[in-house]
Amino acid sequence: MSKRTIHGIDITAPGGITALMDFHRLTFGDAVMEEGAGGPAPAGATPAAALAETPAPEGDKPLGENGEKALASERDARKVAEARVRELEDASKSDEQKRGERFAQLEKSDREKDSTIGSLESTIQRYQIAASKGLDLDAAERLRGSTKEEIEADADEWIAKWGTSKSPREVPGAGARGEDRNDVAPGLDRLRQAYTTPSK
Repeated sequence: MSKRTIHGIDITAPGGITALMDFHRLTFGDAVMEEGAGGPAPAGATPAAALAETPAPEGDKPLGENGEKALASERDARKVAEARVRELEDASKSDEQKRGERFAQLEKSDREKDSTIGSLESTIQRYQIAASKGLDLDAAERLRGSTKEEIEADADEWIAKWGTSKSPREVPGAGARGEDRNDVAPGLDRLRQAYTTPSK
């Protein structure tokens, strides 16, 4: 389905928009749609109708049928050659672009790996320092610092404030220790046992 404008240009066809823009440039020149930007078209721009009716300059002789065929075949050959050159340039650009993109991707991957390795080395160092100072794993996760000395200083502060966590500390009044009870299997027997045992 062809959608032609009033100028006879099919804007949905390949190159249709370009043809329409070229027509408008010939008709209106380089006019800008801004307030105060009006005025006549530039001297070099003439409407398309005037261009179509312009006679050939005096020095040019009209081409015969063979001349027009030769000119048409020459123009077709030139279009094919230009398309081939563009195709080759695009192919070489795409290879260069592919290499560039791959290089950028590898650089990004390398930076991410370096970052991950640095993070893991820092974590290992925190755990080693915590182990050498007698701290447990929970304390090692909380140690901070970017150098070994900073992490050791943080571990010393942790020990001064919280102590080492090797043996659990009892908090006075944090729970009464009851007598050892004989738990029975879950279910109805456990329920009966709970009701028969006097509570304190």
